Amino acid sequence: MKLDVTRRCPFTGQVKTRTFDLPVAEVLQLYHNKLPIQEAAPSLNAEEREFVLTGIDGETWKKYVGGEDE
Repeated sequence: MKLDVTRRCPFTGQVKTRTFDLPVAEVLQLYHNKLPIQEAAPSLNAEEREFVLTGIDGETWKKYVGGEDE
């Protein structure tokens, strides 16, 4: 199932939309259960989960928060 997620980045103020191709069960769990996102949508990687939750994409995360090696 295609899921469009639109979020405003708290660092840049930009509004971005990303489309995720998720199993229907994961989409339903994201919106109807109170599970941690890792459990609700295990097919999403860490960067995708961050975007869904906060609107921060990987490039912005590295710029404002830092990478793993910093």
